[in-house]
Formats: sequence, C-alpha cells, structure tokens
Amino acid sequence: MKVALISPAIERQVSQKLKKTLAFFRSTLPYLAAFFPQDSDIRLIEESVEGPVEVARLVEDGVDFVGISPQTASATRGYEIAKNCKEMGLFVVMGGVHVSKVPYEALEYCDAVIIGEAENSLPALLTHYKRGQFNGFLRPQERIYKSEPLPELTNIPTPKWGFMKKALIDYATTVEIGRGCPYSCDFCSVHDLFGKRYRPRPVGEIVEELTALGAKRVLFSTDNLSANRSHVKELFSAVRSLGIEWMAEATMSFAQDSELVSLASKSGCKLIGIGFDSLSRNSLISVNKRFNEISQYYDCVSNLHDHGIAVGGSFIFGFDEDREGIAEETLEFSQKAKLDSVSAHILTPYPQTGIFKKFLKEGRLINADFPRDWSKYDTAHVVFLPRLMSPERLDAEYNTFKKEFFALSSIFQRSRYQERKTQDLLRYLAINLYYWYQS
Repeated sequence: MKVALISPAIERQVSQKLKKTLAFFRSTLPYLAAFFPQDSDIRLIEESVEGPVEVARLVEDGVDFVGISPQTASATRGYEIAKNCKEMGLFVVMGGVHVSKVPYEALEYCDAVIIGEAENSLPALLTHYKRGQFNGFLRPQERIYKSEPLPELTNIPTPKWGFMKKALIDYATTVEIGRGCPYSCDFCSVHDLFGKRYRPRPVGEIVEELTALGAKRVLFSTDNLSANRSHVKELFSAVRSLGIEWMAEATMSFAQDSELVSLASKSGCKLIGIGFDSLSRNSLISVNKRFNEISQYYDCVSNLHDHGIAVGGSFIFGFDEDREGIAEETLEFSQKAKLDSVSAHILTPYPQTGIFKKFLKEGRLINADFPRDWSKYDTAHVVFLPRLMSPERLDAEYNTFKKEFFALSSIFQRSRYQERKTQDLLRYLAINLYYWYQS
C-alpha cells in the first residue's frame, strides 16, 4: 500500500516556504501515518514547506491512497488536490477540523470523509478500503466516518516522525498531551469537535514519546493547558529530568497560578502563548469569553516573566463591540507589558461556529461563495461586515498593529535584554526580526 498524506498550504504559503528554524510542525500527518499497516510505503507532504504537491508525480511513484487534512484557509487548495487525485484514479480521504464541519462539501471532491478524531474511524475506513467496499455505489452517509464516543487518550499510536524529512523536524516537534476544553467561546471550534470534557493523555506515555523522539524543543499540544491541574503538575515533574525546552498555549488561569508557573519554569518551559484576545470587556462578553479578566493581564505577563518564561499574546480584532482605536489600545498594552511576541488575527467566522451562524443569519458575510472563498478565511482578511467600523478600517487597524508592534523601536523596547540569558535573547531577536522583515 503506497500512501501520501498531505497538509495543503494556505494560499499565501504555496509559493512561500516556512522557515524551519521558526516552525513547530503539527503532529497531524505523522500521527495519521501510525494507523496504516506496518508494510505501508508512506510519504508525508507539508506543502507550506515543500511547495505545491505534484499529483502526476504521486501517480508515477505508485501512490494509490491519498489522505488530505486541510485547515479552513487551505480547504480550497485541499479540494483542488483531491479533485486532481481522483481524476488520476487515486483513492482520496479527507479529514481535519474544517472537513469535520462541512463533510458533505468535502465529499464532492473525495471518496470518504473522517469527522473528528481518527482513533476509531480511520481503522474502520482502512478495513473497508482493503475489502473493496468503495468499489461499489455508496450513499453519501456511508462514506462518512466518525469516532463515537470520543476516545480516551490511553495507548494511542505514536506519531511516525520518521516519515518526514529529517531536516524538517530537527528544530522542534509537537507532542500531544490532551484534548478538549471546558469553555465555549463563540469563535472557537474546539469545544464542539473535541468536547468540553478535558481528556488528558497518561503522563508515562508522554514521557516515553519524548524519550524516543530525543527532541530538545517541543510544543505541547493541548486545547487547554490548565484544564486538569493535577495532570500538568505530574507532567512537569516527569519531564524536568529530560532537559527539554517546551512551549504551549494556555488560558489566563494558568498564568495566574504561581505554583503551576514555577513548576513549568523548572521543567523547561520557555514560552507560553495566552489568548488575551481583546482589551475590550464588552467584546469578550459578546463572544462568551467572560473568564478573561482584563485587569489581570499585566499581572499574568509579569508572573510568567518573573519565572523566566516568554509570553506570546494572541489578539483578535473585529468583535462586534470593537470600536475604532482598539488596535492602538492593544498596542499600548502589548508594549508596556513587554510581550515577547504576538499572534494577531482578524476575527474569522470558521464554519459552524457561533459567530459563523450569527453572521450568516444576519447577512454579514462578505465572502460567502464556498468553497472558493475559504482561502480568505485565514485570519488576515476581513470576510464579514464589522458592526462598529468599516471593513477597510478593520483591515487598517490590524495591519497597523502588526507593523507597529514589530517595528525596530518596539523590538528594542520590549527586549528585556538585561533579564535574559544570551540564548533566549538571540531567539527573541530572531523571531521578532523575522516578523519585522515580513511586515
């Protein structure tokens, strides 16, 4: 069995390869590879790194099974690849968060769809494929596979990183530690797809994977780092002796917990990404993120910095309560708090989320010619009509924030050069100068 598993690039990445020295590669493809028979010949393709996949080359190489996992912004590209593969006689399966939200849309381009998590559904699909079940006529619902109930994360397969080009994983890899989130933010797909009950992965199995990988820089993949306090305390204690550097995304509750922050620092934590999302209380309330306390933002950053942990702040512009000037207010906070980096986004109504349904009902989607317009749903385009400003103004606020935050003067102002170790300072400068160059 010759298999190609493909992660399509979003439109702006197809011709622009990611810098491997700054990238953490998702474990999606290596993880999916672990479900295939041992004797399978598997090729993993990250388009954002390797460039556009050549379907004719896949056929020449004897590939017969293709799996495609697009994000929303790369769905249009994913469908293009799927269509070309089917026309060349290859069997095509699609999955991932986007496809899980619009399975019948995806079925127009492929032979089968996997909704949600793969632990039960992918093995069942592979069994049916080997039996030749897809050679005959099947109704659409018979070509959709879903794992129910949600699987526990005990004894899950180990990602097959060896199928990826070694140069791509020498810098950093991703290791999953848990799924699910108890919160219900209207712009997020996690709680709907992965559940509101947090499912931790056994610490012993995480350590075994880390040890086998031999990786020194790791992204801990989880939907909510502090959803299970006892679990992460055990994890931090267990990985302390491994000598790794790690990062993760977390909510404010993690940054407010001094004991957890201290344990994280001692275990090798170098950066925590926090979803601050907005400096407007009304905006946070409007999308059901009431648990963020804006008055505590500075304290959260200071607590992490005091323990030697860098902070990456995530912000979203375009909530219904956002007024003109929100970017300037956000910039002021980001610079005063000396955030080490930011991830800035224009509010993007991903399919079937609360805000998507709201904007669709109110007729506020500017780009609603699907699937063609999915390529614009990349958090860098305004795809809806904002309530308190024009689309052009929202776009300007977003771009001004990025440009000003990554200006040379801002990079120096936020550097905390007297507090950092040389290696950490160099890493900070590399990341910020890269984004300064891009802006």
